[in-house]
Amino acid sequence: MYTIDKPLIEYNQMKIEQLLQLYEFLGFIYPEKRKRLDPVMTLIKENWTKALHANYPLFWVGTIVENDKNIVSTATCWQYLNKGMLGQHLASNHPVGSRLIFLNILQKVIENQLINTIDSYQIYYRPQNKYSARMFEPLSSRLGSDLSQIIFYTYCEVPFIKEFLVEEVEISEVDEANRQQFLEFVQMERGEAYIKAQELDSADLTLERLNKKFTMHGLQRKRSLFMACSKKDSKVRGVIISNQSSLGLNFSFLENSSELILDKSSEKYHLTVARLLLGKASSLFPQFPLNYLPVLVDPVHCRLIEKLQGKVIREYNLFIILRGGYESWYEHADNLTRAIYQRFVGQSYERSVTN
Repeated sequence: MYTIDKPLIEYNQMKIEQLLQLYEFLGFIYPEKRKRLDPVMTLIKENWTKALHANYPLFWVGTIVENDKNIVSTATCWQYLNKGMLGQHLASNHPVGSRLIFLNILQKVIENQLINTIDSYQIYYRPQNKYSARMFEPLSSRLGSDLSQIIFYTYCEVPFIKEFLVEEVEISEVDEANRQQFLEFVQMERGEAYIKAQELDSADLTLERLNKKFTMHGLQRKRSLFMACSKKDSKVRGVIISNQSSLGLNFSFLENSSELILDKSSEKYHLTVARLLLGKASSLFPQFPLNYLPVLVDPVHCRLIEKLQGKVIREYNLFIILRGGYESWYEHADNLTRAIYQRFVGQSYERSVTN
């Protein structure tokens, strides 16, 4: 393992105020993002303070300790599902730092994948991020659809929509009675790796077990799932997966995102189904601190969101990897790190000699 003269990474040692200063120093919290966070910053600080006491595997923030190379880096990982992790907030003042802290987190996942049953790991990243593209995309292609997948999303803010009824379409919560129909639709629209990673084939669809763990720390993490079927032929026309968590565990509010998946084979019901499902999702947040619903949709449906007075914010890719691929991922990340680390150490040595 790479070192910088002493143990490299420490976990959950910083308070949220220190982390916020670090994020701003590294440019991870930029003025526009700060503006979006400020109205709910007090609540975010409260939730992060609780989360930082939860520690591994529920919520862990890695930071590179003070070192003579002046590398400053941080990354967060938390238990997003009963058997799945979500990585986020990777920031550094040098490419070496990003790679070192990422390798350390990945090593921890590999060492504990059987002990803590880590069946999946997911990361949202911006498509234009070259580092993320090199880290995830070649690997996903090499592992194939059995172990990995990349899904393209548009992230939107949608005003809350009042629930309503229509004669042509029926909305129902996903349960054991309609689970198979739901899974067949998601399989067609997203694929098998997605179903496994999101644990849509598990007995605990609403994440009750995970929510109990978070509740012990004064937090919550649960979800609700609904599908829309045409009454004429009982065909699924769309589904929505609504995440409900303590606000701000992710600074883009992805922890409370609702993923809207519409039937690509027919556009006839798209607008009606989108409005119905988003109305159902809106009803889950009666006292939500934000004045909008964070929504993830396929990029092709951006115009639908705009018709519902929603605002398109940015594009995200979601990298999914399943257990069985972690070791290949580490090898890939290690290869990306080795050359740049050796170059960095060489440059540091040259500076120390010439100064």
